[in-house]
Amino acid sequence: MKEKLIHYTLLFLILLMAGWLRINTFWMPHTSGDEFHYLALALKLDSCGLDGYNIRGVDYEYFSLDGVNELVELRMSADTGRGVLLEHMYAGGRGYYDNPLYNNSPGLSYLLMWSQKTLGHGKGYFVSASNHGKDALRRHPEDVLHAQFYAVFWPFVFGLVFVLLTYLFARMVFDLETALIAAFLIAANPVSILVSQKLWGDEISGVFVLMAAIFFFKGYKSRSTVFGVAAGVAAGIAILFKQTAGFFLIGITVFYFWDNRRMLTTATGIKKFLLNPFALAMVAAFVAVSGFWFLKVYEVYGEFIHKHLAGSEVSDSFAVIKRNRPPGVLVYLVGIPFLSPVFLFAWVVLSKKVRSFAGSDRQWIFPFLACWIFAYFFILVVFFTGKEHRYMLPAYPAMALLAAYVLNRIRVWGNRYTRSWKWLGADEFVVISLLLTAQWSIYQASDAIYNAAVIILKPF
Repeated sequence: MKEKLIHYTLLFLILLMAGWLRINTFWMPHTSGDEFHYLALALKLDSCGLDGYNIRGVDYEYFSLDGVNELVELRMSADTGRGVLLEHMYAGGRGYYDNPLYNNSPGLSYLLMWSQKTLGHGKGYFVSASNHGKDALRRHPEDVLHAQFYAVFWPFVFGLVFVLLTYLFARMVFDLETALIAAFLIAANPVSILVSQKLWGDEISGVFVLMAAIFFFKGYKSRSTVFGVAAGVAAGIAILFKQTAGFFLIGITVFYFWDNRRMLTTATGIKKFLLNPFALAMVAAFVAVSGFWFLKVYEVYGEFIHKHLAGSEVSDSFAVIKRNRPPGVLVYLVGIPFLSPVFLFAWVVLSKKVRSFAGSDRQWIFPFLACWIFAYFFILVVFFTGKEHRYMLPAYPAMALLAAYVLNRIRVWGNRYTRSWKWLGADEFVVISLLLTAQWSIYQASDAIYNAAVIILKPF
């Protein structure tokens, strides 16, 4: 009973830490490019439905109620022109966002629209435009909180859910100690901390990717139709919040072929492979949930997946910054462990000897996690030019699980030799190591957040 109490107290403290690191979102500005776009899209969905899912015809105005804190309100334009928002984007070299149907899927904008009507009491689409930097730690103006609470509440909550689900997944797959370490790694991860304080869909999508992974784990081996449906629904919702959730689906498809490769040598095996009730249920549920969006994209663009990628002709400052970064392989391969050093341990699991400690009934989870991670890594490096850490975020729980697994194995091994030590043993060394690396990671996040940055430019 005492051990359980300690365990759940530690989990509560991790969630409390995660909340404290993300709480300033309620008072920080939310007028950066994509954040403003999603609010404008929520306004358009409110006024025009999915047929008006673009940023045309949106105006905005800055004002202050106290002479110190500046707010901005988005509203529909009175005329039928481009609107103030799009005119300013053209002036800044970002007219490539002027499309009949916005590039990104509508999940976040629907959520913001619904939240504005409920939590926001239908009073309008407001956000803060004032950056107080580190003063946000002590300055909490009520006008700002009330104005944008409806919008920032959900990224904040999903940030905590992301931590909690990582804990639950690690607990199912491995053990309680590994689960606590994995949750801590996500709670202190600088990319998660930054994204939780932006009106972006990456982490919300990551939550549903993680839910799909949990249901996949629960139902894959038993070929459960129920868990297949649950996994498909979660994956469908994930892709409605961020289309890069499709990378996860590619990863588990690769894993499915790899894990069942011996079936493909016989006609009976191929039939069993194709008629797996879990896989069929997952695909059907995914299509049922997200199919309307792909049909809409096809209606407008003549293809089910459409993504406008800004080319070298785009000259706005943010595009230039990303273009001047090193190749994506370095941004992710070097940048991820730079920001979260403990994630280096995830690669150690490639060693068969380390994996062997999990037991034969858990061996399949390692290639599953590897396919999940490398699907994101490979697609982002080869096919995309975004070069932003947040695009890898939905794969971070898999990396956290692997890193936590190695750390816990080190802790168990070290306890054999330090059990008789009076003050410091293996448990304490692991905790100290986690706290030191967390301090480093949190500093990287705080530097970006207090400067109202939209990208962590570390280490390059």
